[in-house]
Amino acid sequence: MKLFILIAFILNLQANDFPLLQPISVEKAPSEHIVSTKKEEPIVEKTVQKVPKETDNKQNTNVMLLKINFKANSTKISENSTAELEEFSNYLLKNKSYQVVIYAYTDSSGKKEDNRILSQKRANKIIEFIEHFGVSSTRLTAIGMGEKNPIADNDTAQGRVQNRRIEALIIK
Repeated sequence: MKLFILIAFILNLQANDFPLLQPISVEKAPSEHIVSTKKEEPIVEKTVQKVPKETDNKQNTNVMLLKINFKANSTKISENSTAELEEFSNYLLKNKSYQVVIYAYTDSSGKKEDNRILSQKRANKIIEFIEHFGVSSTRLTAIGMGEKNPIADNDTAQGRVQNRRIEALIIK
């Protein structure tokens, strides 16, 4: 009889009687296909810059702007960028104690969320390439920054090319 009363009691409970077990809303995942209405812009080589950067925990770091070129809305590493990545990978292989954070940026064309996703995919591609040369994945972190922190004017084709960049934060 007690079991019957317990079952009847449980069956009469409503979902809102358990606030921690409420269903959550799940947003639709962003589309993998990003379509641009702009024409592809020419790829322009950038110079490598090594800039000292102070982190929150005062570690010794350098930021390197790598000459990695991407066409608009693309994650494909251009052939003329692979030599730069090979050289960078060899540098990391010789300096095994260094940790690296790869920051990928886009220009401001398109939606902000699409640009953030695209930049994350670009950062992941760079990491995959570096790992291919034998650098341990435990030393590498990929962060897509989207269109944040532009270094040039997004109103010009040349500026947008410069903003589609890869920065490597090297933590010694």
